[in-house]
Amino acid sequence: MKSIKITLTMAFAFALMLCAAGCGEQGGGDNAADIAFTNGLVYMADEAGDTAEAAAVKGDEIVYVGDAPGVEEFIGDNTRVVDLNGGMLVPGFIDSHQHPYGMTESLYTVQLYECETGQAYLDEVAKYYKENPDADKIVGVGFDTPIFNKISPTRETLDKITADIPIALFDSGEHACLLNTKALEKIGMMDKDYKPADGETVEKDADGVPTGWVMDSENTDVFLSDFSVEQLKEGLKEYQDMALSYGITTTFEDAPGVFENTIKAYQELEASDELKYRVSAYMRIAKGDDYDAQIEKLKKYKEENSDGLLRVDGAKIFIDGALEAETAYMAEPYVNDPKNSGVNMWEGATDELNELCKKLEAENLNYHFHAIGDAACTEALDAIEYAKKDAKKSRTRPAITHLQFVDKNDVQRWSDLDVTAAIQAFWAVYDEYYDQAIEYVGQERADQQYPIQSLFDADIRVASGSDFPVQTDRPLEAIQEGVLRAYPGEEDGPSLPPDSEKATVEEMLQSYTLNGAIANFREDEVGTIDVGKKADLVVLDKNLLEIDPSEIADTKELMTVFNGEIVYELQEDK
Repeated sequence: MKSIKITLTMAFAFALMLCAAGCGEQGGGDNAADIAFTNGLVYMADEAGDTAEAAAVKGDEIVYVGDAPGVEEFIGDNTRVVDLNGGMLVPGFIDSHQHPYGMTESLYTVQLYECETGQAYLDEVAKYYKENPDADKIVGVGFDTPIFNKISPTRETLDKITADIPIALFDSGEHACLLNTKALEKIGMMDKDYKPADGETVEKDADGVPTGWVMDSENTDVFLSDFSVEQLKEGLKEYQDMALSYGITTTFEDAPGVFENTIKAYQELEASDELKYRVSAYMRIAKGDDYDAQIEKLKKYKEENSDGLLRVDGAKIFIDGALEAETAYMAEPYVNDPKNSGVNMWEGATDELNELCKKLEAENLNYHFHAIGDAACTEALDAIEYAKKDAKKSRTRPAITHLQFVDKNDVQRWSDLDVTAAIQAFWAVYDEYYDQAIEYVGQERADQQYPIQSLFDADIRVASGSDFPVQTDRPLEAIQEGVLRAYPGEEDGPSLPPDSEKATVEEMLQSYTLNGAIANFREDEVGTIDVGKKADLVVLDKNLLEIDPSEIADTKELMTVFNGEIVYELQEDK
């Protein structure tokens, strides 16, 4: 039985697949590359879909892409020759929406992601309390609401574990939160005069007393926002190990509550040459903020972080919540609650949103929207259209992420306004959330979730993201799920309707490479395998264009190269 371990190393790896052959007679001198890749498919990921037979890297750049005989001139005595052995070389993967700082949460909170029952969530929290009797709070992250709701937990449920310290449990998307009484008291929600903030939902029982369930609340962030710079550095390095093992070399960062410390953590990691991926960071701006002050702060962040591995590109703006919390902003009411159309976080302040985006546009600050419901997507598009209508030379590339529901009448607007659709193919699968969607919005709308192929067909820039730590951020899994709309290993079962939204392998690859680079203003550096581009590359043991799509997730990431440096190699212990 084999056990596979992840290592970041410059040592030997996969002896049968990767060799360091010297060919000094054919090359050498100034032409000699540091690394050459041969005997496989080089997927360039350009718009033409070009491929090559070989590539070479010198320093931090790609210096050759072409046929096999041509690469021989770049091979010298000290060139490492990587035998692809029929596999594939692709550009480093780009995750266009996630939260790498969230790995810090996994180090300092109770992880609930792997629990399979509601009682298991409670057992995990009780276990943590028993093992940490001196804890001053308990924070758990990662429950699935369809699973937890089966046991109808309330604040009293958590009080049975302990009523002496706050307990705050967050769902996997951190939209829904279950608090015990002590936690509710800490943030003032047990006070009779407490008034929920805009967009915040505090569920109450028949007597008007909070049940413990709180949705889309900034007040609950207090339980997740006290990480130090050193703790964040520890978490980011842990994330980096994982990301590089998956071939991810460029990421998006949104760190609510700890943005300042997260930026400091990245700066220190880059200054000490410990940062081995590119980062596009976004700072949150919400309804009711001092918009001018926030924009000035954002401008300063961008000026100080504009030309390195870390870049601060713009603002993250929430339009709505999440379907599982019944706060996704829908054009039509929920069928299980006809009085509810979800939560519009800019209710009564559409003009403020439009003007905010116009100011961001004028300052060349990008803006990235969270929108789950179709009405939320429409509102985001309206704001983008308003902001760009007077812009003589717009240099922004707004994006909308999640887009679980999209109004078909809006699809052409995405293309006309050059808006990036930052999808999460991880969610476009058949599971318990599909059943929940049927309950909440009805069969017809449930069968139109997560459009992918229709976005590609409309010539929209589709970039892929994971929303990590909601789940793994491994691109190969998302690529397979985008093509099959089913979890790996469950391809023989039902897939998420409709079949017409299944994308092609090439489209999903493009969403993780070229499209991601353009969405993140990195296309001059990365995203394709071209001479002069930065050498961010991934070696796969299979050619994804030749294998059955059901085998994509089983493909191995053998090597990751970042800036010309081999930063990850797969090692197998037999």
